[in-house]
Amino acid sequence: EPLRTLPALDPPSREIAINLLGLEPRQIKLLKEWARLGAAPSDKAIFGFITANLAALDRDQARRASLALLPAYPPGLAIHVKLFGPLPPYQSQRLQALKAERDGDLQSVLHHWRACADLLAQDTADPDNRLMAALVLRHLARLLAENPPPWFVEARAEDLLADSLQLDPDDRDTYLQLAKLHQDAGNDKEYHQWVERAVKQFPDDPQVLLAAVATATARKAYKKAAGFAARVLELDPINSKARHILLNSHLAHARKQILAGKHELATRELDSAAQLERDSARSGVVEINRGLLAFTQRQRERARQWLREGTRIVGNPLLTRLRLTVEASRLRLEPSLFLRDLELGDPGKFTVDRTDLLAMVQMLGMYREEGVEDLGAALDGLVKPLKRAIKALSAEDDLLSVCECLHQGPHQKLLEYAATHALDGHPERPPFVYFQIFGRAEGNLNRVKDRDYQRLEDAHERAAATKDHRAKLLIERFLDQDLFHLPRPRPGSAPHTDMDQLGEILEQLPPPLRDRLLGELMDELPIDADNLPPEARKVFLKALLSGGGNLADFLDSSDFPLPSPDRSRRKKRRS
Repeated sequence: EPLRTLPALDPPSREIAINLLGLEPRQIKLLKEWARLGAAPSDKAIFGFITANLAALDRDQARRASLALLPAYPPGLAIHVKLFGPLPPYQSQRLQALKAERDGDLQSVLHHWRACADLLAQDTADPDNRLMAALVLRHLARLLAENPPPWFVEARAEDLLADSLQLDPDDRDTYLQLAKLHQDAGNDKEYHQWVERAVKQFPDDPQVLLAAVATATARKAYKKAAGFAARVLELDPINSKARHILLNSHLAHARKQILAGKHELATRELDSAAQLERDSARSGVVEINRGLLAFTQRQRERARQWLREGTRIVGNPLLTRLRLTVEASRLRLEPSLFLRDLELGDPGKFTVDRTDLLAMVQMLGMYREEGVEDLGAALDGLVKPLKRAIKALSAEDDLLSVCECLHQGPHQKLLEYAATHALDGHPERPPFVYFQIFGRAEGNLNRVKDRDYQRLEDAHERAAATKDHRAKLLIERFLDQDLFHLPRPRPGSAPHTDMDQLGEILEQLPPPLRDRLLGELMDELPIDADNLPPEARKVFLKALLSGGGNLADFLDSSDFPLPSPDRSRRKKRRS
């Protein structure tokens, strides 16, 4: 530690410290050389210091330090090879991959990191090489997750992570990450399979068992889910998440029994759920479901008592109304049958503050995790008080949480309102631009106006520049409602510029993929496409992308018949 602080001392103090520490002349020389580099030396300066003082340094440590500097200082490669010998092939690929990362060349990044991993995996002399290869693949998967590749790049993070487990099968987090990626992509079969593999590999890991609870619940295998959650509580008795999941598992099974008319079994499940609730953290959901069960048994007074008890526990009228609306709907009961008796008041006059609003966000988020759909419908009678509460928000994080909730609900009108309010205080923030336009268009890209479409593309660029991966992904998914959409020209740009760029891209593709994309582009032509037969559209598009050609030959082509006069005309979505 004293040696680290010496260079920062002024010369007289440094001399005193050197004498007190009894340093050797070699060490003193190194310290003085290092002090001359200043407080923040460049990579080039540090590399020069190492190579100039090689005789005074531990050679292996110097080699490692020099190698670590090469990605930031590529000109040092020739000197490094001269001093320490040629690089192993995998190190050469590693350096090229790191350089490609700095240059933002994703295709080269993929190529060189993959080559690096393959070389390591093939070298069996060192048992650690397989682990290093797995780590390289996981690093590459992270890069792909953070920077989704262009549509023509086939590499997928899921495949890279799966390959890494062939090399290092004992990494729990990779199993869970793979499961999450497939879940997010809507690949339910693969999602469940990877969780099952994780359970086989780590049968007593609480985090893996919790993931197994989630998959079992999603497949409505409630008994299996309860078994996994109970096992988690055996391993970790204070695990609140496992307790909550087990409680919800009993509730889900109770609903199933109520719908099947098996009232006694439903009562048992509700009793089990009640035992799992802590007195200090009761939500009212058990009591509400007891009331709904009593209603289906035609025990009206008992139903009223339980529902009033549930209302008392929930406390807030807004949250009570939401809770009862969702729970009744899950049992295919009309919420209005119960809301009148609870005397919650006029929902349009509810007083909703920030705490209530964020509690609503949390409640709806938990319902989404349980697989409840169309939560936006439960908000229809609460638009006025929610607008008042949203208008009072100013913190960006609060507004993001509310917008995410309304986006996933979904409730498009409230989403547009919340995002518009957010943009007043946080202008041009990419997520709020997206939420506003998505809500305004009711989630339909065809309803997006030209001006908003341009704002979306600008927001996408800003999100990419600021590494706002969430906003970038949301915008891309929205735009991908078109498998392949032509960019709208910016004001003042030449109309053929985008077509030229598209032609350059298509020239780089293999013929089968190029032909498939030409087919997908038929409906995107900037002409009245419905007034041309498909064959003619394809010929015309090819002519545009190839830069034209002999117009007379093009018009005389057998693939270009004249349109019939009675073909219907379709309003173009984009001009």
